[in-house]
Amino acid sequence: PVGLGLEFVPEADPTRLRVGDALTLRLLVDGKPLADFTVGAVPAAPAAARMLRTDALGRVTVTLDQAGPWMLRRAA
Repeated sequence: PVGLGLEFVPEADPTRLRVGDALTLRLLVDGKPLADFTVGAVPAAPAAARMLRTDALGRVTVTLDQAGPWMLRRAA
């Protein structure tokens, strides 16, 4: 975390992930976990967004089933 108001913080180095791996992130607001919050994950290749929810600790896991960049966004 770097102290921004809203942060997606990966729990492991995302540059080491490959297709089929899972990316787990923590969603923080003012440094505190944001529970039960909807997050959208969209691959670069044309595909529908995946809508996910954070758990009680602000964690969300995205399975990277396509190669390339992904966009993560809040979906409130």
